[in-house]
Amino acid sequence: MRAFGLGLVVVALALVGIRAAAAAAPADRARASQSRPVVDARPPTRVSLFGDSLAYQAQATFSAALAESGPVDLHAVTYPTTALCDFRSDIATDLVTRRPQVLVLEFSGNSFTPCMRDAAGRLLDIGSGAWRDRYVEDLRAVLRLARVMDTTVVWATAPPVDHPTAPLDYPRRLAAAVADLAATDGRLRVVDTGASVAAPGRRYARTLPCRADEPFCRDGRVVVRATDGLHFDCHGTPDATMGCSGYSAGARRFGDALARAARER
Repeated sequence: MRAFGLGLVVVALALVGIRAAAAAAPADRARASQSRPVVDARPPTRVSLFGDSLAYQAQATFSAALAESGPVDLHAVTYPTTALCDFRSDIATDLVTRRPQVLVLEFSGNSFTPCMRDAAGRLLDIGSGAWRDRYVEDLRAVLRLARVMDTTVVWATAPPVDHPTAPLDYPRRLAAAVADLAATDGRLRVVDTGASVAAPGRRYARTLPCRADEPFCRDGRVVVRATDGLHFDCHGTPDATMGCSGYSAGARRFGDALARAARER
């Protein structure tokens, strides 16, 4: 009997130990999970960006801001002086091979490259009816293929300009023409990303109020546009293709706006 009693004590102690271990297990597991990095299991969102110099300047910020929202598979092709027609072939290839869920297009309305010439070989005048129709025609072609590939097309508007050799409202003229097309095609969304680098009333602004973490501020404001009235600022060293080795307050704001536009599906 004595041996039997000791056996019960041993069994009881063993059960207590099991319960204690079980009670401690959730806490141990919690500590272990906190020590392991969290892996986002969501599949990446396929996003494509095609654009001119403004998208080129803002591309780094766009990429970083987009990645913060979750996994992303980004394909970006941007270059100064270009128009939508310069990328028609590249966009078609991208739509067929990658099948992006979102295609972001940013073009202010350039007319400097061969594809913007009329039948007589003359470059279409920026702001003219023929200029507007060329952009709309190219966008219609993109939309036809995007519909087949089930891709949402986002037209990101350019900010206002202050450039004497071009109509001051030409980015707005182009945005209005695209908005008319969007009213008849649910595949297309127009997002006013240009407002992110504009004064109230969507007026041209050389400077804007500083953000809390922003350098290069004077009296609470920071330069956001270049002296040409078209491009973004460069607090550093600009290169020949409008890139900036340094900080650009305008490109940062515009890149963030492009990323928000890409996420709003």
